[in-house]
Amino acid sequence: MSELGPIFWLSLVLSLADGPPAPDEAVLVTLEVEAVGFDSDRGHAIGALFHPGANVRDPKEAFSRTSSEIRGGQAVLRFPPATEGRYALVIFHDANDNGVVDHGLLGLPTEQLGFSNGFRPGLRSGLPTFDELGFELKRPPGPGPVRLRIEMR
Repeated sequence: MSELGPIFWLSLVLSLADGPPAPDEAVLVTLEVEAVGFDSDRGHAIGALFHPGANVRDPKEAFSRTSSEIRGGQAVLRFPPATEGRYALVIFHDANDNGVVDHGLLGLPTEQLGFSNGFRPGLRSGLPTFDELGFELKRPPGPGPVRLRIEMR
């Protein structure tokens, strides 16, 4: 035996018998979004949540989507739990329930849009990127979901 002694070796063997330590468990957070300012209650509000690096202008790149009815010009969208981290959110008013953002002749959206992080589309701001829409999703101090408010434009 070495200088460490039999008690050290016994404790080492017993600790290895239990297997490696468990990795830290991921913290799951539920996101609830209140979207306000819809022009009408027709159709549905559609929300898309994106991971870092995703193209937020391509709904196919969203890792999570949800929808909600619109009542009184507002909708509440609830996303399934996600791990804490950085995300971007895009909401659109699917007034005709075809599942996509409709565009006019000049390529401009004809249905209302809402974005996380207070982004407002315009001639100066251009099209949104993940970095412009990004926000940190962290577990709130108390019980319940993280709540965001998005204004539709």
